[in-house]
Amino acid sequence: MSTAIAQFVPALHSLIYAGQNLDETLADSDVDPILAAAELEAAVNRSESAVTRRRFDAAAAPGEPEASTDEDFMAGALLDLQSANLLLAASIATNEYGGGGDRKFLRASVENMEVTRVAVQSAIAPRPAAWAAEENASVDLEAAKTRFRTSARRALNSVVDGTGEVIGTVGQEMRKLDGAEVLEAIGALGKQFDAVAAVGRLAKAGFDRLKAVLDKLSGLFENEALAGVKKRVEDVWQKIKKREYARDVLRWLVDAKMAEARVEEIAGTNGVLLVALDLSSRDLAGLDDRYRSAAAVLKGLASAVVLAAALLGFFSTVAPWVPLASAAAYVAVIGGALVVAAAYTGEGPLFGWVRGVRVIIEEACPPAR
Repeated sequence: MSTAIAQFVPALHSLIYAGQNLDETLADSDVDPILAAAELEAAVNRSESAVTRRRFDAAAAPGEPEASTDEDFMAGALLDLQSANLLLAASIATNEYGGGGDRKFLRASVENMEVTRVAVQSAIAPRPAAWAAEENASVDLEAAKTRFRTSARRALNSVVDGTGEVIGTVGQEMRKLDGAEVLEAIGALGKQFDAVAAVGRLAKAGFDRLKAVLDKLSGLFENEALAGVKKRVEDVWQKIKKREYARDVLRWLVDAKMAEARVEEIAGTNGVLLVALDLSSRDLAGLDDRYRSAAAVLKGLASAVVLAAALLGFFSTVAPWVPLASAAAYVAVIGGALVVAAAYTGEGPLFGWVRGVRVIIEEACPPAR
């Protein structure tokens, strides 16, 4: 289990408690909410992600840790996004905006965090190894080939389905936006997001945290090796806009079909060994098991970014850049999901993060003679 994932659940629990405390305080007219709001800010600062924006083209700055796995990176982004949502919701609830305090966003933020906490906790909970029977040797070469095909297909389907849920959740909201803003946001991937919010203390802290999340996710696309993912984000948007998005499209986008074709080639190669196929099958089962935690975090990002867009809409009259920010948030999450999918299904542009399906299956291929 990655370090950030292990730290994510207790950090999120702290934010949930702080949000509930502020909500209960605001419900009591005899209690000054200033202390509860200050405690909420302190909880956000304590839980600040230890995972900074991963840079592929340079070493981290002194004192700046680098993400070691995709789960670390995405868990850090999700924690920061949940923190931004909580701060913005607290600003609205405490009437920093001046339009009358409304606690519905605060409650929605707490509920969203709790749902995510339960999902991630379940995904990382100890359990018997996926398909424990894979530890046993196949009875013969044909059985090993069948296991190899099945293991690869299961791992690929998990990634396709997990990525599809993220795109489905976000895409439904993207269709409500101006198409030009979405394209502008896609074009801005890899660049830092510029935003200024002349609002209250909590809101400013929330906007600052939101900007950090967008910069972190957008930073994934600074590396030339990931430039192709930008094009795929645009392809997804075009399919969403035309309501042509389907599972087969996603399988093509993440190279699942190509990987399955290669599995068949390897299984049919002369000289392929039973033991090599079984080892790859075991590693593919482990990869699928590992993707559970990544998928839980990605789904959390998708639901959190939808809430973030609703919160941003509340500030639209004082922050004219809000529509572009919403588009940028949606685009960044879809891009992040595609980057992770590419790492798990392909040889992966995220060097060192994960041994993807293409890497594992090639290990079963006998050397050329």
